[in-house]
Amino acid sequence: MEIIDRVIIGSSPIAIIEAMYLKSKDQSVINIEERSEIGGAWTTINRSGFPEVELGCHIWSYNKETYQLISELFNLELIKLSPQPTILFRNKMIPYDWKSNIISIQKVLKNITNLRETLASPELRFSLFPSSYLYPSKGTLELKNSLNELVVKHDLNIQLNSAVDKVVLKNDRVELFNIEGNLILTTKELVLTSLSKISLIVLEDGSEIRLNTRKVDYIHVHLILENVSGRPFSYIRTNGDEVIHRLSDMTFQVKSQLKENQKLFCAGIFPKPFQEKSSEELKAYVSKFLLENKLISNQTRIVNYASNVYPSYYNDSSFIDKVKNKTNGKVRFLRSTDFIYSFYNQKERYKELLLSNTK
Repeated sequence: MEIIDRVIIGSSPIAIIEAMYLKSKDQSVINIEERSEIGGAWTTINRSGFPEVELGCHIWSYNKETYQLISELFNLELIKLSPQPTILFRNKMIPYDWKSNIISIQKVLKNITNLRETLASPELRFSLFPSSYLYPSKGTLELKNSLNELVVKHDLNIQLNSAVDKVVLKNDRVELFNIEGNLILTTKELVLTSLSKISLIVLEDGSEIRLNTRKVDYIHVHLILENVSGRPFSYIRTNGDEVIHRLSDMTFQVKSQLKENQKLFCAGIFPKPFQEKSSEELKAYVSKFLLENKLISNQTRIVNYASNVYPSYYNDSSFIDKVKNKTNGKVRFLRSTDFIYSFYNQKERYKELLLSNTK
């Protein structure tokens, strides 16, 4: 069996750009994707009565330099969210950016012994005045279309509907097996992301590392509403609600496909209430929440409603470091829990792709 230089598990935006980067270094690369389309969590749903729209409430962290990098890598039009994102706190809307102040203080206190490295992290930001959060003008659909264009343009090798379950390290190679135990690929280096899902890594000496992957179901409901006259919003992180943890107004992404008096909202729902409530109960709860927080009025009517569940899998940072050390570099991770910071961590490498395009 041919030994591929690099195999990447997944086809998320960073996995696609990583494949482009490695291929630019004259390496043979294959992306393995268990789903039938590329994009990972950055994909869309296309339900009856709805325009094609992103499957859940998304927001990008703030980093001006990385915004520019991503815009150029994917040829995206990034616009300022309007209004800017907020946090719902005691029935008041406060700037979303203030959350970074709290997180930054917590990080400094937790890592006081390694302060220099902590202060260098892009996640560490103190902001008195809210930053300008950007997002693609057509949402995830724009990013999804760009990914497909990049795959074709750079002739990337994407193997869809294929999952790796077990990894076996040999002296000169890494063997990848599916859930049936069949050898599907052999590579010199395996590249995983923080969201990759495999069950077992067998080291050269026969010892095993079982991945402690944490499964999280992201549940969202989409609503098309008529006669919305409430206060405008783009993205809201709720604080303390037992059912809804975030909200997005996605109207700007699909405005041309809606009637003039319609809007498209999305709500992130916690798993327990989603399991316990019927669709009608959940619909009524979301409607009441929007009304109580003056995001809609008594004249607003829900004309369409749909829900979806997207399973995601997380590998802890400490475990990622353990795998890296135990496998002597044959298994490498791209940290990818946060879209913006994952690209920030690789910015110097990926800038090379932009330079090569200008030559």
